[in-house]
Amino acid sequence: MPSIACLEQIASNKWNYHFVLVKPNVQYQEEDKADSEANRDLATAFHQMEQSGSEYAVAKYLRSQGYVSVTGFNIVKESKR
Repeated sequence: MPSIACLEQIASNKWNYHFVLVKPNVQYQEEDKADSEANRDLATAFHQMEQSGSEYAVAKYLRSQGYVSVTGFNIVKESKR
């Protein structure tokens, strides 16, 4: 699924995962395709913000594309091969 991890800054050089947005109605076999779609959607959302002058436009656009917030998420880190 396309997904977007949202971080919050907890110290000057430290960030934690705050919440994750996923697009549950879209599923791909290949992670790269899901990643590409999420990147395009996020770029478009920020473009909407620039056009409107409102940060709310980011959330509004992502919601309109089917993204929802996930609770109890688990971030899987890539293993080193």
